[in-house]
Amino acid sequence: MPRLSFILLVPLVLGCTPFPELDLPPTAATERSAYPRLIPLTEILDSTARPPRLSPNEPASLLSRVNALRARAAAMRSRALTEADRERIRAAVARLEG
Repeated sequence: MPRLSFILLVPLVLGCTPFPELDLPPTAATERSAYPRLIPLTEILDSTARPPRLSPNEPASLLSRVNALRARAAAMRSRALTEADRERIRAAVARLEG
């Protein structure tokens, strides 16, 4: 019983603590800080409705990035499984399919 009283008493005592003061006066650092610019929600929604614009050089850079990622994926595939592992997996898939 004393343990239950203690468990019930602790939240009650903690609930009586004063709330910390959050309305502090601005300091020099907060006065100098750059706050984000607030914009209307409609402006945000309108900007997402427009299709993305590509510069003339971007398709080539995107294509080179795609090729680099494909080469990286192929290299990872070749290191991840040995040919014996691949054959074992193919055999297991064939058993499940047929």
